[in-house]
Amino acid sequence: MRGGSYARVLAALLLVVTACTAGSSDPDPEPSTSTAAPTSTTPTTEVPEPNAPADLILHNAQVVTVDQDFTIAGAVAITDGDIVALGTSEELMALAGPDTLVIDVGGRTVMPGFVDPHTHHLQNPAPDLDGMRDGIAFMLKGGTTTSGAPTVFPDELEAYRRLDAAGELPVRTHLYLSYNDFCNGRDHDDFYLEDEFSQDADLRLVVAGVKMFSDGGACRAPAISHEYLDTTPDHLKEVGWVGSGDLYVTSEEVASVVSEVDAAGGITVIHGIGDLGLREAINGLAIASERRPFAQHQRIDHNSLTTLLTPDELSIYGDIGMVPVVFGVRWAGACDPSVGEAWKSILSPPVLGVIENSTALRAANPGIRLSWHGDAPSIPGQPFQLMFSFVTDGAVDIDTGEACYPAAWDGVPTVDVEEALRMMTVNAAAAMGIEERVGSLEVGRVADLLILAADPFDPDPEVGIAANRPLVTVIDGEAVYCEGALCDQFGAAGKPEQADEPPPDVPEGWEPVDHPVVVAVQASASIEPPANTLDGSEETLWNSGADAQQWIEFDLGTPTDVDLIRLLVSQYPGGVTRHEVYAGAHEDPGRFIATIEGETNDRDRLEVEIGATVRYIRILTTSSPSWVAWFEIEVEPTG
Repeated sequence: MRGGSYARVLAALLLVVTACTAGSSDPDPEPSTSTAAPTSTTPTTEVPEPNAPADLILHNAQVVTVDQDFTIAGAVAITDGDIVALGTSEELMALAGPDTLVIDVGGRTVMPGFVDPHTHHLQNPAPDLDGMRDGIAFMLKGGTTTSGAPTVFPDELEAYRRLDAAGELPVRTHLYLSYNDFCNGRDHDDFYLEDEFSQDADLRLVVAGVKMFSDGGACRAPAISHEYLDTTPDHLKEVGWVGSGDLYVTSEEVASVVSEVDAAGGITVIHGIGDLGLREAINGLAIASERRPFAQHQRIDHNSLTTLLTPDELSIYGDIGMVPVVFGVRWAGACDPSVGEAWKSILSPPVLGVIENSTALRAANPGIRLSWHGDAPSIPGQPFQLMFSFVTDGAVDIDTGEACYPAAWDGVPTVDVEEALRMMTVNAAAAMGIEERVGSLEVGRVADLLILAADPFDPDPEVGIAANRPLVTVIDGEAVYCEGALCDQFGAAGKPEQADEPPPDVPEGWEPVDHPVVVAVQASASIEPPANTLDGSEETLWNSGADAQQWIEFDLGTPTDVDLIRLLVSQYPGGVTRHEVYAGAHEDPGRFIATIEGETNDRDRLEVEIGATVRYIRILTTSSPSWVAWFEIEVEPTG
């Protein structure tokens, strides 16, 4: 979603989400919070010929394959970007040749990369390439190796292609072109049919299909069979949150578009939140499938109020072989109790009580597989933070990283860790039509995998899931993100030597510096050079020679994961000062990070947490009793 009332509204109270009772092979499994790991540890090993040593072997590992039996292996071997063997460490070490990169992962968990079939991390900033690069860095850091981008417009499509042509799109990306937009606008005629469709998982970028909105939500209101309450806030009423919401399409229109797209080799992704929108979507799919069996998986995403559909309508999901795509949390901002109270003023109890509850959907379709989706930035957070809401009745505060357990979520159905991992990997790949190559660690699948900081089966889900993260993200057997000591083991695969990189261009007005993180610095004014803040000496300084307001800004050369900055104050006399810190992808960044305000004195040490992927950092001093100056400013990357 690029914008619209729903996106603005849900910055404070985002819609609805928990596919709490995700599908499983048990026709009626009991809700579970079990985190117990499966017991199988000896998969069948397929070993290449001795004259074909592996390119990469990860051993001394807990390899969670997410195959049909949820097998756990001790090692994995990779050649030419594909998995060629799984087994014990001893078995796979026989595949090591003189050029094989052999990495001992120290008993850590290795799992498939996350597959997010519906996210806007790259799309929202498009066609701004720097913003898209920031989105890529965020996804790789969180472990997303395959993604789907719905509602793509012509300018966004061109931006994706530019990144791909430049070799800057490591995440496997499937685009779904806009049929109608989030406000039901249809400004692009037959744009959605102008490209050749493909679900080729071996390509970094494909146009995989079309996105259609059946009802409001990204703009206006979801179409529901219960009227929105009179107590709905006025600012929502003004943008359509009245009556029964906004229905965009009929079942006949759905059938027509789906048939047209399927015949051309594409997948139609249908946005369906309210039960009225879902009814038109599922009935339209039924009409289309009766006219001609589908050649591709067709999809409904969100599925927020399936409980309000009839059993006959719900059974259509299974009849047509769909993998429904559902949310992982009931609503964003759940750790703030006022958000739950706000939803009570909008939705009547029969609706509020069944948001994102897939119990009825599962009961009508025994054995159905469900997929997750993140739908960022509407639902903020990294995959493990969202997984926490699948396996517990809790949520993660995105700002603090702390777990909370909203009273409004007491007793919500949950799934175990195994099922959550399936939903976020192989089931998601199935929804995208690529499970034969992506989503599990099996011989012949692509080597997209994560090495984790913690065991997701830890008995404490706050440790194993809420606070978990990838230490290394691998796509096609190459490390595309890493942190900590494992970067050294991956060597050039994980962290290219800077000497091999061309020197970054330094714009006019900037002063280049010889520094491990910062490539250039500039300041609003100077009688002592700003580069002195980076020379490692606490005796030299940058001095603006002027009263506030003054600023100093750093260019890191490329988007970099920055943990924090440390500042050594140069100030005489002491007194109350105020500094504002900004960071972002562009010069003179506009993303506000923090304010430092209070009594400071010469040689005081200050620290500001950044916690983001940024290229530029600016410190703006708005008030000071002395000329604005700093002795040292240390930029500390993550890891």
